[in-house]
Amino acid sequence: MLRQFEDFLHKFSAFLIFFVGALIFGNVVARALFRTQIPDTIIIVPELMVAMILFPLAAVTRDRSHIVVELVSRKMPRQAQGWLVVFGSLIGLIAIGILLYAGIHDLEKVISRQSQFAGDLELPKWPGVAAYVAGLAFCAVRLVLMLLQDGLACLRGDVDDLIAPHDTADDIEDKEQV
Repeated sequence: MLRQFEDFLHKFSAFLIFFVGALIFGNVVARALFRTQIPDTIIIVPELMVAMILFPLAAVTRDRSHIVVELVSRKMPRQAQGWLVVFGSLIGLIAIGILLYAGIHDLEKVISRQSQFAGDLELPKWPGVAAYVAGLAFCAVRLVLMLLQDGLACLRGDVDDLIAPHDTADDIEDKEQV
């Protein structure tokens, strides 16, 4: 169920990219042709960008699609490499946890003050902050699950799935020569 929701958020983020592009395009056309603008575009676009960036974060984490540097770790024993993956998830969880705590605190303030943007539409601030908190919360849940699963895999000595080989420059050259 979590996987399906992560995939939904990933696809929704892609939709938001097209929506933001259309909103910006529409605003440019409105300014050029009609000397007007779509109200509060300058407010809406950055708020949607938060969701565009954070909503797919849990799916990217699940797929282990973050940038990795394996310069030193590849020379270590496989078991040590597995524990480095677990350690990386723990560090990620701590970082996400700090951001999540701050986001929840900010969300409480924004809701209690009923904060609004000073624009034509007087849009409330809470939806953007709630999107921030939601994106981080789903990533935190995914990191907790990965931390438990990966830790158990390391304890069992089954680290092959954790450290699946990534294509390196040498690997790509070898494939091209074949």
